[in-house]
Amino acid sequence: MEDHSAVQQDGLFAAYRKRPKKDSVDSPALQLSHYLDKCKGQNALLFWAMNKSTLPSLFPVAMRVLAVPASSAPVERVFSHGGIILRPHRSQMSDTLLSKLIFCKCNSS
Repeated sequence: MEDHSAVQQDGLFAAYRKRPKKDSVDSPALQLSHYLDKCKGQNALLFWAMNKSTLPSLFPVAMRVLAVPASSAPVERVFSHGGIILRPHRSQMSDTLLSKLIFCKCNSS
């Protein structure tokens, strides 16, 4: 009779080791809670200059949100999309639904 423990140790996946899970600090949810704890009352640009390596998942989002557009063209496009979505036959649409539809339209790419 064959010893199953010997077969498992000498099998095809005997050298396979599970990779350790990512450190829980790296998860975006924990980075967000860490950010919310630390950021209150600070200059946003200075905060991100000091913490971009500490919160790597949130840094690209912050740079997109904190960027100042060079022209008003993107804002005008958003209003244009709103005019296209809210036609006379949709006059009963709620403001929250309109806001969500415009958000989806402008962030679909």
